[in-house]
Amino acid sequence: TPLVDGEAKQAQKTGQEIKKQLHLPDIILASPYKRAKDTLKGLTRGWPELAKVKTLEEERIREQEHGLATLYNDWRIFQILHPEQRLLYEQEGSYRYRYPQGESVPDVRVRSALMVETFIREYPEKTVMCLCHHLNILVMRANLERLSEEQFLSLDGKDKPINCGVTVYRGYPELGQDGHLVLDFYNKQYY
Repeated sequence: TPLVDGEAKQAQKTGQEIKKQLHLPDIILASPYKRAKDTLKGLTRGWPELAKVKTLEEERIREQEHGLATLYNDWRIFQILHPEQRLLYEQEGSYRYRYPQGESVPDVRVRSALMVETFIREYPEKTVMCLCHHLNILVMRANLERLSEEQFLSLDGKDKPINCGVTVYRGYPELGQDGHLVLDFYNKQYY
């Protein structure tokens, strides 16, 4: 889905504001989805120096795959037409349910964890900017902060990521043998 005009302005304003508060990243990793790419364009209008930063498309930070349910444009229609899937969803819950030919939240957590391992290994002591989506923001938090299923669901229910919200983790290598990423702030709105 493309950004609507208001969302593009949000991205531009966010770029203008984070330019004043954050360092220019060493690398940008962006979801291959159009919304993430358009958000990066908006951020760059507000923070033109971002255009000079190496940017890579990163599959592992795309949104959750909904498999066959995407054919119906709405999960509720999918569940009406496939009542056995609705029953399975109710039995397993939103966290563990895996869409046919799609993913569950734990599936997304696995690919997100692999992504974090990659940028820790390939970009040590570098500033990495990721442009991703709702669920991937939450699973990154869940992985980095070791959140349980219940904590994840609570966060998703009470403090969903906002559009163009900014979350920052800072690395502290002195906090253990392998270092540590610590949440500085979550879901900050700059527009």
